[in-house]
Amino acid sequence: MKKIFLPILLIPICFAANGQDNKNTATTDTAVIVKHVQVEKDFVPTIEKVERADFSLSFTEPEVKKSDVTYSDSTKQLETVSPFNPLAPNSLTMMERARYKKGYFRGAIGFPLTWIVDFWYPIWDDNTYYLDAHVNHYGIKSNLQKLINTDIGFDFSKNFRKDQLYASINFKNSYYSYYGTDSVNNTDLFFYDVNQQKIRGDSLLPFDQMLIEAEAAFGFRSTQARKGWNYDANVVYNLFASRFAQEHQVAINGGFSKELGGFPLSVDVNTNTFFYNTAKFPFITDTAANWKPQSVIALAPKYEMQWNSLKLRVGAKMRFSINKGQLFTISPDIEIAYSFRTIFNVYGGVGGDYGINSMASTFYQNRYFCPTDQLKENTYTPFDFYAGFKVKPVVGLMIDGAVSYKMIANQQFFYNKPYDCITTPHLWPLSASEKVYSNLFTADFLKSTLLNASVGISYNLQERYLFFVKGLYNGWNVMEGEKIAWNKPTWEATAGINTKITQNLLIKSIFYFASERQTKLPTRDGAYCIEKLKPIYDLNLAASYTFPKNWSVFLEANNILSASEKLSYQNWYGYDTVGFSILLGASVAF
Repeated sequence: MKKIFLPILLIPICFAANGQDNKNTATTDTAVIVKHVQVEKDFVPTIEKVERADFSLSFTEPEVKKSDVTYSDSTKQLETVSPFNPLAPNSLTMMERARYKKGYFRGAIGFPLTWIVDFWYPIWDDNTYYLDAHVNHYGIKSNLQKLINTDIGFDFSKNFRKDQLYASINFKNSYYSYYGTDSVNNTDLFFYDVNQQKIRGDSLLPFDQMLIEAEAAFGFRSTQARKGWNYDANVVYNLFASRFAQEHQVAINGGFSKELGGFPLSVDVNTNTFFYNTAKFPFITDTAANWKPQSVIALAPKYEMQWNSLKLRVGAKMRFSINKGQLFTISPDIEIAYSFRTIFNVYGGVGGDYGINSMASTFYQNRYFCPTDQLKENTYTPFDFYAGFKVKPVVGLMIDGAVSYKMIANQQFFYNKPYDCITTPHLWPLSASEKVYSNLFTADFLKSTLLNASVGISYNLQERYLFFVKGLYNGWNVMEGEKIAWNKPTWEATAGINTKITQNLLIKSIFYFASERQTKLPTRDGAYCIEKLKPIYDLNLAASYTFPKNWSVFLEANNILSASEKLSYQNWYGYDTVGFSILLGASVAF
């Protein structure tokens, strides 16, 4: 296996090297390449977006734009972000207070026991060197529910005349409990048949989990064109470890861009390779439980043309997957857009996607995924047809709409993992068994299509009030199995108001709705029944007040409606949300 993966790691280096040129010839060039590093050092103490509660905290005050080193996402290969949608809702520009070039500290505590400690500081910041440090720590703790997250990191860059060297190092830790209800009896009086082994109930399921992630990245890119060439290359190593297994990811990313015929031609290439330590499960010795090593090579050429208000992009996204999933996949990358002044914008195109289902990306999607399972396929979307519009009929008002239709070869849907409970343990392995469900999750991979349609309206009134509402339809069509999209809502909606009461006092509210979702649970005879999860009604309020000397206080109330038992809900079956919570804190810029 090592003989296979070593040459794979070396391939993108050849592509990245083509973009380098040590000569100092100054050449004007309009070619554009996506930059992986964006350093923004200004501090804006204002209310951040209040997200709907999902056993995690939303951050209210302040909003800080830190240096952000962004690399190829481990769950998506060369995802193309459209540059052809220039219109955006009018923001409350007057609500932005004075900007500060130094760091900040924020702390908060709430009920039920909730806390935040947040720190960021630019240690070294001049025209040549930049270095910053950040610490983010937050947690929730009650009798059963526990979630404690820590994030510590450093970002560095050095500017040359036409190039930039950049690097980052980051450490994350997440501790949480499996507090969801289930039909498993976790006592020494019950036994379960797992892979033809007799397992005692108190050894079957973990009670908590610890996830550790460490990442180091190093890259070099052009900041000005060299003989018409722009380039970017970086190497990233990511370690992701649970209590039972470890994942090692090595990503090598390269890209270059050059003007051809008056328009930019660009090519991106990357390799994501994953290795795994032998899993150490408490009762599973079968090596089939181990995640399989894999490598995915992705190549994405594209040519972008523009004539006044008309833009056209033509490209493709190709992937070679070794040891997991289909060997070769390809998707188009075509988009056309037309803009009329700053009033109207319409666009449409066809694309695709290839999502790498690694151990890290799986736990990002569902932290309660069973640690002894694995996702054995990557998610391939051959075609994604989409179109949309944005229009500003009057000052301050914007209306937007979009529709898309995805054809997905193997979409994953999470559901509660079943187990075989031995009915007469003393007769095992000849004993009969009955099915029960756990508070851990596994997944089905099913051929599906997804029709999305959305409409949104936002209105900025006199730079003091911002109103917005948006609705989304998710039309899943599952072509296999029970033909139901487990844990997927059909309707979603978001609405909110941002209000500037005085120059220093800001108030924000946001409401999120999701319709009923369905999941499947095993019955004793081995069949499945369908259970419905209640709709989500999530209302959040936040307020902040800034004092003259660069410090502020904030108050946040989350998931207010769940104080009523009728309006409480679960994000995953068996897992009640934290419910109504309140958070009080202060921040200071220095």
